Amino acid sequence: MRTAISFSGGLDSTYLLWKLLTETEDEVIAFYMNTKEDYKNKFNRYRFYAFEHSVEIVVNEKKKEMMLSVIEWMQKNVRPFEYREYDIEEKYLRKDLENCPNSVNAFVALELLKNNEIDKFVSTIEMDNDGGSHVEMNNDGSSLIYLSSGFEISYYIFKNNSLLDKLEHSLLKTNYHQATAIRNIPEQALPLTRSCNLIDSAGEPCNECFKCRKRIYFKNKIDSGYSDQEIYEEYKKRCTVIESKWISMKHWLLAEDDVYAKYKGYESKIENFIEFAKKNNMIGEVPEWSRLYPL
Repeated sequence: MRTAISFSGGLDSTYLLWKLLTETEDEVIAFYMNTKEDYKNKFNRYRFYAFEHSVEIVVNEKKKEMMLSVIEWMQKNVRPFEYREYDIEEKYLRKDLENCPNSVNAFVALELLKNNEIDKFVSTIEMDNDGGSHVEMNNDGSSLIYLSSGFEISYYIFKNNSLLDKLEHSLLKTNYHQATAIRNIPEQALPLTRSCNLIDSAGEPCNECFKCRKRIYFKNKIDSGYSDQEIYEEYKKRCTVIESKWISMKHWLLAEDDVYAKYKGYESKIENFIEFAKKNNMIGEVPEWSRLYPL
């Protein structure tokens, strides 16, 4: 079996790569998407969505260096596999889709499948992805499909290409959360991983952004003696809110310290975060993946 995985050097992709290398005999291709400073000018005909005011797509050579150190460690200490890099080219973008890292990864995987280079694509999407989807209009009057769940994006792309049987969401089929990754990634490799997109020239994370706070949250749970199942139960409960609506961990975790309020220009403390989230369109319908893989 020839299997592709998108790789960022963070906890989710490192854990999944390690699982593939240790629990299967698959021929693995791990690919990384390069971003460039001039992408906005080059691709201004497309919409590109990324969390935290486009932090996701900011070029950070130090983070890439750290990512490559994880690749090198895995190749040397686990088993050989192929590593590739791709630039975000126009062929991986769509005018009728809200483009994001998940959509770009899916289109690269489709290209590999159609070229008969792989047999399946294993997605690194896990439970905490922003939920909900809707359709809005482009300036030219055409419809834009906005899929704000990472699962929905890849599912939609593969379904429209009649290749759903080649797409696997391994992390959604288990009670995975990042504490699982922290516990299981080999101790020599774990310090090489980076979740933060704002790491400094020494490779140190900012410890303020959502990705840092999320990682700290799970590390604190481990240090406090919680089991993986106990962590999962709380995680699941806090990501499911009233009226069958669903809210991402990103929103409630940042709101604990009023961080998201500052992002949105609010100065006062959030007294009722659910009300705040509704007003700012931060709560969506329960994601489609949660119906396929019941929580």
